Amino acid sequence: MTVQEVITEVKHLSVEDRMLLLKFLRDMVPGEGASRSTASSAIRLRGALKPNGPVPTDEEVANAYADHLLEKYK
Repeated sequence: MTVQEVITEVKHLSVEDRMLLLKFLRDMVPGEGASRSTASSAIRLRGALKPNGPVPTDEEVANAYADHLLEKYK
């Protein structure tokens, strides 16, 4: 059976059977899909959360949050 024939047959399956087939295929190739997408996401996000200056201390963060709340509820 060719790949195109398999695709044609899959289109005739119920949603539950498609989900079962999807799980089966995903489990056949352990670690390929999840780790690859996670790694590429991590690479794309590298530096996105890096601060422009030194990392603020816990006390500075608490003070900034308190200031934000005071301004918000004035």
